[in-house]
Amino acid sequence: MYLCFKLHLTGMMKKNDVFDARFWKILLLFCIGIVVIILLPYFLTKSWTDIDFSTTGEIGDTIGGIMGPFIAIASALLTFLAFWIQYKANEQLKNDMKNQETRYEKERIENKFFEMVKIHRENVAELTYTSYSAKYNEKIRETALGRKVFKVIYSDFKHLWSELSNYLIEKTYDDIYMDNYLEKLKKNDEISIRSIDGIEYAKLDILYTIIFLGCGKDDEASIIKMFEGRYKKEFVHNLLLLTKVKPKVESEFWESWISLFKTTSGINILQNYNDFLGLNLFENCKQDFDKGRSDFIIQNYSSFTYDKYYGGHQFRLGHYFRHLYQAINYIDNSPNHSYLEKYEQVKILRGQMSSFEQILFFLNSVSIFGRIWELEDKKCPDISISKKKHLITKYNLIKNISNSDITDNINVENYYPDIKFEAFGTKFNIERRRKLEEIYNS
Repeated sequence: MYLCFKLHLTGMMKKNDVFDARFWKILLLFCIGIVVIILLPYFLTKSWTDIDFSTTGEIGDTIGGIMGPFIAIASALLTFLAFWIQYKANEQLKNDMKNQETRYEKERIENKFFEMVKIHRENVAELTYTSYSAKYNEKIRETALGRKVFKVIYSDFKHLWSELSNYLIEKTYDDIYMDNYLEKLKKNDEISIRSIDGIEYAKLDILYTIIFLGCGKDDEASIIKMFEGRYKKEFVHNLLLLTKVKPKVESEFWESWISLFKTTSGINILQNYNDFLGLNLFENCKQDFDKGRSDFIIQNYSSFTYDKYYGGHQFRLGHYFRHLYQAINYIDNSPNHSYLEKYEQVKILRGQMSSFEQILFFLNSVSIFGRIWELEDKKCPDISISKKKHLITKYNLIKNISNSDITDNINVENYYPDIKFEAFGTKFNIERRRKLEEIYNS
């Protein structure tokens, strides 16, 4: 029975801070004092004390006088213990209320985050993309819904990258960058640490922006203004010029475009992009192609009155990426969640993202629209973003990409070396990741 009582008492001590070590020390001293008080009359009445009660008064008065201070001390101790227990109870109550408020705040944040995850799923479910494809000399209308839209947009990016690759292949930093912006970019420690190739970095930025905004007249003006001070205007203009010549598949000009970009010997005209830029454009066309093709160039290439193949996806993706950033940033800013708790919450959202969705997320993150995730601040490209705010790496947001080469040897690991990719991750360093997680937990 004593053992059961002791176990019960130990459990109470663990559950309630009222009965802490200090309390038990004081209680022990109090008990010893009580025992002494009880035994004092016995010892004081013994002959060996040499107390003569005939000269000191009645025994009761004598003992009362002797015991009075001890009893007063005992009373004071009891009062102290009562106040101590009340004090500790109040402290425990405060802690319980604080813990309750913390739990409530955590639940509130988690509930709101779950609502954001729900909205994310709804945003994806509402996506549609209707396009035409040319197969077996027929134009087939296709409509992608939901997650399949990301695959189609990614396919558009690969087409544009392929179509412009021969023009871009020999471009240098001097051809692409404005000097001031390039100097700031070189000062960005995060860019240098990750050994990001600056030319590839710019190509991804510009081509994804064209895919995102489109190459209509208003879109062209927006892109040129957006890249003002970053890339040379002539370089951006030439890329737009070469992009917007491509009509939609359903356009009456589609066959003319196909003929224009393929010679009778099957050699792709894209290999001679430089010949198509500048004043010699129309003369070259007259020399190399028949009259019908030249008319197409002169009448339509110069005026750009037809619907462009790359019409843009801002109305599809703009709110999607804004909401995604707000959701991740919201849970990341929670003061009451540990890093592991935040990671578990974000993993729920990441689980909703398909591989193609994560690929497009990667492309967005290395463009002017998404570099704020962790690569570069638009207003201060020379200042590195705090590692605690490297949200893509911090939460392994693109770990489910199935192939390290996005297209044409663009390796996603070069940009995010500290993500533990499921399918590859050859550059992943366990020790470096451990040190990063120490920063995340601090």
